[in-house]
Amino acid sequence: MTPWIPTIPLFKPSPRSPNNCHQPSLLISDLFHHETLKWNTVMLQALFEKDSVREISKIHVSKDPNIKYIWTPSCSGRCSTSSAYLSAISSRYSTNAILASSNFWKSIWKLNLNDRLRLFLWKIAWNILPTKERLNSIFPSNLEACPLCKVLEDSLQHLFFNCSFARIIWRSSSWPLDSTALNFSNMRDWINLILYPGAMLGIPIEDHHRFQIFASVACDILWSSRNKAYHDGTTFDDLQVSRNVNKLTLEHFEAWHKSSISLVEKWIPPPPGWFKINYDTAIQDSFSVQAAVCCNNSGNIIRMTSQISSKCLPNIGEAMAVLLAVPLASSSNIKKFILEGDSLVVILALLNPNFSQDWRISPIILKTLDSIPASSSWRARKVNRSANFCAHSVTHWAATRFSSGSIPITPPTPSIRIVSGKDPSSLVLVC
Repeated sequence: MTPWIPTIPLFKPSPRSPNNCHQPSLLISDLFHHETLKWNTVMLQALFEKDSVREISKIHVSKDPNIKYIWTPSCSGRCSTSSAYLSAISSRYSTNAILASSNFWKSIWKLNLNDRLRLFLWKIAWNILPTKERLNSIFPSNLEACPLCKVLEDSLQHLFFNCSFARIIWRSSSWPLDSTALNFSNMRDWINLILYPGAMLGIPIEDHHRFQIFASVACDILWSSRNKAYHDGTTFDDLQVSRNVNKLTLEHFEAWHKSSISLVEKWIPPPPGWFKINYDTAIQDSFSVQAAVCCNNSGNIIRMTSQISSKCLPNIGEAMAVLLAVPLASSSNIKKFILEGDSLVVILALLNPNFSQDWRISPIILKTLDSIPASSSWRARKVNRSANFCAHSVTHWAATRFSSGSIPITPPTPSIRIVSGKDPSSLVLVC
């Protein structure tokens, strides 16, 4: 049997009967209806086990007749040296607790820090910063002393907690800590403390953000100073380093505070004669939801719809949402429309389907483009979540109600109230 299912080990479905394995005349194209491009569920259930049928049903059939070979470990579907290397070493981390806990790394990415600091904390959690201790575990050599204090070994545990530079930084903070008492068994415990300072240090909730900034900046400056001392021979004054940490913490906090109170991007009505369709998806524990909202150039909502689908990856959910959005235009005889979503991967795929960053969404994107009438004029635009609020809210409302299908606008449904027809973002969900 030819391997062809990307989400199954060895890519081969499990047959219900051994005899099903010996049907050389059976083609994949025999397993779906060519008119609707829908899988023949009856045939699938007769041939394969339930789990295999479920995974096959997740594959979106495309009209594209060309056969393509896909490198599944890569989102782009193209094999490269880096993706092959990552695939080869993935087994080393299969039992790693950090990788197994999706909530842990999600919490890191949700921190109110700039991207560079979040990435830095992620590297600390993985213990991939090249200290001498870390390098010695890969290429055995003589351990060297800390480049800053010249006393103990060069390790993250020492640099962030036991080094004289670190001790001064922590004692001079707004939350005086004896860093030598923070004896963590691994660096993930340290990142957990940054994520949840109230539970582990008793820091008041109003100080959580400032502490998270301070701890991240402190580690960043200590690592930067360590590198300059090691590579360039630069010498530092421990008190000056401590003052730099406090100064940079204040700058980060003020900058974040200003950005959080600045005006967010708002939804903008389309030009006269055009319509705008916003779409979004929500991935739940056992299913996914897609929704689309169509508005005219006055900002009035004229159509809303949602659908319940099987659980999927976020990019696939976003692609299915835009596939749901297009029929809102064609069924309403709309010739000019703008598609807006907050997934850049999907928008780029719509604009250039031959160079999709995620091969998994390619069949859905091709099906979407094929469903747009040739006489239509359309655009696709990536927007911030704040400008996609209406579709986002309808999606989560539909997930709560497990609602699928067209959502009435006039009169409003008992669970949805349109506060103002002039601004889709003023949709209020009453759940």
